[in-house]
Parts: sequence; C-alpha cells; structure tokens
Amino acid sequence: TLTESIEHTSRSFVRTTAFARVGIGEREVSFGIKDLLLIGAIAHADVLLVGRTGSGKSRLAGLVMKALFESGGYYVKTVLPSMGPGDFLDMKFADMASGTLQGAKFATAALTSPGLVVNEANRAPGMVQSILIPLLDREFELEGKPVDVGVAMASGERYQFRILTVNEGTDYHVEPFDAALRDRAVLQIPMDVFPQSEKD
Repeated sequence: TLTESIEHTSRSFVRTTAFARVGIGEREVSFGIKDLLLIGAIAHADVLLVGRTGSGKSRLAGLVMKALFESGGYYVKTVLPSMGPGDFLDMKFADMASGTLQGAKFATAALTSPGLVVNEANRAPGMVQSILIPLLDREFELEGKPVDVGVAMASGERYQFRILTVNEGTDYHVEPFDAALRDRAVLQIPMDVFPQSEKD
C-alpha cells in the first residue's frame, strides 16, 4: 500500500507525535505527519511545510515523493535569492523563440513531473513567486500560451502533487512571502506541531 511504501522509504525520519487519534471500536488509530502528506497526495492538495532550518522539511518531502513516485518521478527545486524565472524552471526563455513551445514544455521537469518539491519558497524573488502562483493554480502560461502541468490521467485531468517548504523567522534571508501563495496550499503544516519525542 502507499502507507507502507511511505513508512518504508521514510523510516529514517522518525516522528511518533500524532496529529490526531481516532477510536474505532476498541482500536485507536493515530495520524501523523506522513499520513497528512499522503492525504495531500491522494486529494491532489498542495502542502506547505513550515519550520526552522534543520526541522527535516526538505528531507521528509523528498522521502515521501520518492515513496510515491520513485526516484525519477518527482522534481526538487531549491530556491536561491538570485533566481530569475528561467533559472527556476530550468528554461532559457530567449531560446524559445527559435524552438517550439511543446519542446520547451518537455524540457522542464518542474512542469511535467507528477511530484514537485519547492524548497525554501520564501527565498524566491517576487518574479519567481509570480510564476509559482499560476503553477499552483495549474493554469500556467508561457509566451501567452497555456502549458499543461503534471501528468495526464485517464479521467482527462492532470495530476501534480506539490510540497513547498519555507523557513520562517528573522534568522533567515527571506523575501516577503506572497499571501496568495500561502492561500494556495490546502494543507499548511507547522513542523513544530510534530516534535521528536523521547521515544523518537
């Protein structure tokens, strides 16, 4: 099952702190942070992981993506403050004039992979944050033409599960994080809610 795959792949990331516990008959079922990420993936709901440096956001995101999509099925992009739109998408916009939009689309895994991790999204300059908004809306355009995001499903819809991570606080070099980006994350998970326990 997906739960077993995530547990196996992310076994080195140990957080036994439960988000919720539910009694079913005489059994108690608990839901942790990995369960929330799986719910996000199944519900096609983007996730925002928030916490200090070293809290394991990027590591957990990568491990869950690997469990869901295997090594080649997801794309990880770590944002740098100096990035421009082409750097973020790994595309040379100037070269697109001589090629086709279809070729450009397949040149960037950020648009075509079923899984996408954007690390340190709040280090992105305003222009890159402006790209992230339509990307999260799945209404992306290049040169004024619509571009498909994610992979096609049998239903005709397209699928891409995204996890964004942000470091919040005054100790980090960050840009003002656009409230529109935060609003697009259906699940916002503060890592502090899942501290390592003595058992961990």
